[in-house]
Amino acid sequence: MGAGGYRYSEAIIRLMNQFDFKGYQEPKPSNYFDIIIQMGHVGRTSGATGAPGEMAFTQALGDAMAELLEKDQPDFSYRIMGADNWVTPQPNRCKVFFSLHADGNNNPAATGFSLGYKPGSDPAFAYFIAKSYRQLAIPPISHQRADNYTSGLANYYAWTLDPPRRTVHRVIADYYSLLEHGFITNPVERTWMTANLDKIARHHVKRVREWFKK
Repeated sequence: MGAGGYRYSEAIIRLMNQFDFKGYQEPKPSNYFDIIIQMGHVGRTSGATGAPGEMAFTQALGDAMAELLEKDQPDFSYRIMGADNWVTPQPNRCKVFFSLHADGNNNPAATGFSLGYKPGSDPAFAYFIAKSYRQLAIPPISHQRADNYTSGLANYYAWTLDPPRRTVHRVIADYYSLLEHGFITNPVERTWMTANLDKIARHHVKRVREWFKK
């Protein structure tokens, strides 16, 4: 290469150095969100449709959270979805997957809220939400049940494969959390959850904001 070629290359390098590429980030794929908030059972007409009243509760709670987030316009990306309307392609990806539920039991005296998360994953977000929800809900929700106390919690369909029918996970996250807010089949807990729905929504949105500011 002649001297002119070298001078041309040096000029290109000097031009490139005038630009700051430190703030550049690759655009996130369409199936990625910082947090996915799932309204348990919403949209289903058959199969696992939840305990009586659970779908109405999770729909109302998700809608209330959506309204708060829309007003706040946070600097993290979020999606509030029903039970099965995943973004294509799957698996959807996120930092936090947060599923809203309410428990059910044939015994109306069954009580307590509980957490589910993918076994082996970091439960930090689940504990972050539950720490202050415990104080918000008790009383009248008398206690916190053990984590992943049912197979439905530990092996929740959103984060487990269902062979041989399914070979792709529905969601892959850094943190997984499912909150059973209490027993919708317990009259005392159902009354408290429905009467304090806006308070619960504000609690969750506040904690999510705090999480992404950490």
